[in-house]
Amino acid sequence: MTPIADSAGLGLRELLIDLEYVLRDTGLWSDERPSDWAFASELPFAHDRMSFPLWLQYVFLPTLSDLAESDRLWPEDCAVAPMVELQFGPGEATRLLQVIRQIDQLVSRHQNAAESIRTDRTE
Repeated sequence: MTPIADSAGLGLRELLIDLEYVLRDTGLWSDERPSDWAFASELPFAHDRMSFPLWLQYVFLPTLSDLAESDRLWPEDCAVAPMVELQFGPGEATRLLQVIRQIDQLVSRHQNAAESIRTDRTE
């Protein structure tokens, strides 16, 4: 892993801990895992088969956690904050929105930095 990947991975792990804390603290955390049928959804955020907080807990968190621990390429962009804004009324999920915005920014910045390094190496 490059130093950028190491520091970004560490930052992402810290934000994911924050996200779990906010989900638990606000009562959005669930001890009941969604069914396999719910995970088979092909729609964004699996919104046809599970609630958004369940998607955050059982899809988003594990996926990004695995990404933070690996040397795989990160997504080009991360834009989950608009979904938080759609799912919750103004002021309802302020802490959740803050953490998700930080995650969106970190993932998007990381990808841009990684692309810049790859471009510099090929020129």
